[in-house]
Amino acid sequence: MEVIQSIVKNTWAMITIIVLIFFSVMSVYFIVERALIFRFSRINIRFLMSKIKNMVRKGGKLNPDGISQAIVFCSETQGPVAVVLKEGLKRINHTEKEMEEAMERAALLETDKLEKNLSFLGSIGSSAPFIGLLGTVIGVYESFSQMKDGGGGLQTVSAGIGTALIATVVGLFVAIPAVIGYNLLINRVNKFGTEMKVAASDLMELVAGKEVLEVKLEEHDD
Repeated sequence: MEVIQSIVKNTWAMITIIVLIFFSVMSVYFIVERALIFRFSRINIRFLMSKIKNMVRKGGKLNPDGISQAIVFCSETQGPVAVVLKEGLKRINHTEKEMEEAMERAALLETDKLEKNLSFLGSIGSSAPFIGLLGTVIGVYESFSQMKDGGGGLQTVSAGIGTALIATVVGLFVAIPAVIGYNLLINRVNKFGTEMKVAASDLMELVAGKEVLEVKLEEHDD
């Protein structure tokens, strides 16, 4: 209770701590929200590619009906890898360059979705210690100003400085989990990026040796 009362008396320390608590709540929300999104986006890439291969090729040739089925299968499958493969399958009768560019565009869009709010989380992790330090510095300055104006002795000033230092401690407590969460989530985004590139490359290899066929595919909405 004494600590809380001291913080309330130190205006800048109180404002700083309130801001840091808000950032802490936001960082926890972003970490949990992204972690759940990534969890539901995980799929078995080998199983996915095996299913698509069995649908797309039949007797060493492209199977028009199988291609349509593969597009539907990718549409019903969660995760960015399925989205990238679907864009490639929809352009399987175009040139290899057009097919590759379509998958690259899809991969960029999916990466952007995966990175949603991560920049803000990284900003919290990097700025929280400085926000806490700012509150501490201002609090220390106020304490010495009171001493200079004769508003308190050394004991009062020491108590004010101790209270101001709490802002720095809170800043570190906010920053550490935010930085750890950011690094873990970015690492998962990079893994998704690798999976999308590998899957796209596998699909290109799957259709690279195909005989030239005129396959008319039905339009599929995204």
